[in-house]
Amino acid sequence: WVRTASARLIGQLLAESSSSEVIDKWTADIGQACVSALATDELITAPLGQQIAKNLLSVTVKGDDGVQLELVKRLGGLARKAKPKGAANLRLLSITGEQKEQGWVIRRTCIFQIFGALVTKLDPEKIEVLLDAMLPSLYLA
Repeated sequence: WVRTASARLIGQLLAESSSSEVIDKWTADIGQACVSALATDELITAPLGQQIAKNLLSVTVKGDDGVQLELVKRLGGLARKAKPKGAANLRLLSITGEQKEQGWVIRRTCIFQIFGALVTKLDPEKIEVLLDAMLPSLYLA
């Protein structure tokens, strides 16, 4: 719950900051931190993944071209990350005994949602550059 609350606070900061100076200064750092948080299979939950996806979308849309391309490339690499094997791939149970969705499934779902939202939000000129990084990861994942 701490990670989810932290992700929500970052989301509020991104939503409330209208100053491009603040966004330009912290965009790359926030984006890299969000990608790193999305990379953990064991600790990610669906609400946390959704909030990280919203934060990454906001950072990517507000960021400059270099930041956008770097984040899309890192997300593409995460989408191609192999499915865990052995004990790491076992079904997880919550405290109440319900089955929990596995972290790698949540991660890939969030990445695909981010890519889909980027395609609808960005200018066509920017999309062409980013598609070169997005499509291989969608095809191979």
